[in-house]
Amino acid sequence: MRAAHARALGELALADGEWQKALPELRRSADLWRLLDVPYEIARCSVLLATAYRSVGDHEAAGLELESARNGFTLLGARPDVLEVKGMLLPAGAPSQHGLSPREIEVLRLIVQGLTNRAIAGELFISERTVHRHVANILDKLGVSSRTEAAARAIGRGIVSIGP
Repeated sequence: MRAAHARALGELALADGEWQKALPELRRSADLWRLLDVPYEIARCSVLLATAYRSVGDHEAAGLELESARNGFTLLGARPDVLEVKGMLLPAGAPSQHGLSPREIEVLRLIVQGLTNRAIAGELFISERTVHRHVANILDKLGVSSRTEAAARAIGRGIVSIGP
């Protein structure tokens, strides 16, 4: 319960843009999950820690956390999570092989899952307006006119997947 509580506090701090407050809570959560030997939760905490580290400008620590998360998810066979982390491992602003930024791939993955712009904004801790901008960029870059077409094209091209 303490591990889940610390993670929730860390996620709330991330959502509020309080990166320095999020870091100790997320570290505590990860440590507690390690004591309990719950590898999936450890890896999820690493992803959250990477987000916080990037936000405070510590890109080296963020990269280490993402590598740890990718290794953990790979061992567990959690393919969607591995793909999420691979997208996050690209340098900020770097285009992927599909012409989409890492953030656009994150948004596209959530579109494929059927999330609304509001839900995507909540998941990624960004504004709905920013999500709308990302969706417009995705549609333009993929050469489609709807979210449904974007999802179908993303799955067809292997940009994102829908299953393990």
